[in-house]
Amino acid sequence: MSYLQKAKEWKNEYSCKKQRKKDSYKTLFDKATAELNKDYPTGVLSFIKKRHSQLYEAINKSEQKLDQLWGEAPIDEFRQELKTFYRLNRKAVIIYREGQV
Repeated sequence: MSYLQKAKEWKNEYSCKKQRKKDSYKTLFDKATAELNKDYPTGVLSFIKKRHSQLYEAINKSEQKLDQLWGEAPIDEFRQELKTFYRLNRKAVIIYREGQV
């Protein structure tokens, strides 16, 4: 087998591993957002933006951090930030519901 053929094999193997890694990020994210969507009323973010700007900024910051980590950072680091994102959004829902009473 030539060096060029080996290089192509390694590239294909690396691409497959990288795609599987990105798929695992997507799986985690999809699971978290599906859970959030089960109980996420329309209007939560606009309500939070107007009345709890610090929480709104924290949600946005966490979402941006997830974008940065996606496929690049160790999966555990991504998972930790995803937990933060989830908790912040659950808090937003609770505050929204309390404000609607």
